[in-house]
Amino acid sequence: MLTKYKLPVKYIFRKIWVMLFFVILFSTIAYILSINFDLPYIPIGIPAFMGTAISLVLAFKLAQSYDRWWESRKIWGAIVNDSRTLVVQLLNFSKGEPTTLRNSIVERIALRQIGWCYSLGQSLRKQDALENLDSLISAEELNSVKKHTNIPLILINNHSRDIASLHADNELNDYQQMQLDKTLARLCDAIGKSERIKSTVFPIT
Repeated sequence: MLTKYKLPVKYIFRKIWVMLFFVILFSTIAYILSINFDLPYIPIGIPAFMGTAISLVLAFKLAQSYDRWWESRKIWGAIVNDSRTLVVQLLNFSKGEPTTLRNSIVERIALRQIGWCYSLGQSLRKQDALENLDSLISAEELNSVKKHTNIPLILINNHSRDIASLHADNELNDYQQMQLDKTLARLCDAIGKSERIKSTVFPIT
């Protein structure tokens, strides 16, 4: 995919104005000194060599940033797919006709999963991971979740409890519970991958 939009000049200038200022200042000082003093001549090969080295470093960092972006995209795509899979499995896994208890728990898990996606995104941005959860989970569960540090992880734990409750009430058989547990394991794995991408810094050039 190629982006169709051009980056505005103001955005680029805000990113580089400090470096641009020092480059202009250094160039001005070098020019003034070269006029007023008899400075030694710098062979053209030296700046050419430095330019080549800088281009290699920039190419390396560009490859790093693209790899990081692509991995993040795959992780978030897996989260979307597993979220859909979880709800579809819950809607269709049943030993018999859907019961009121089963429908209420499935709806609770589906709404909680929506909240989990919001919570994970906000926690990775170091924002309030509890924002928007009040409309998706019960007040009692929200008060319980507030006591924990890793909000997305405790929401997955609550998923697991509800699924265990469905299994205990004979709404799910052993195989169905195992499949749902695998889906939760993939979602839990996605939390760790996302946190790894967020916390891993680029090596110093």
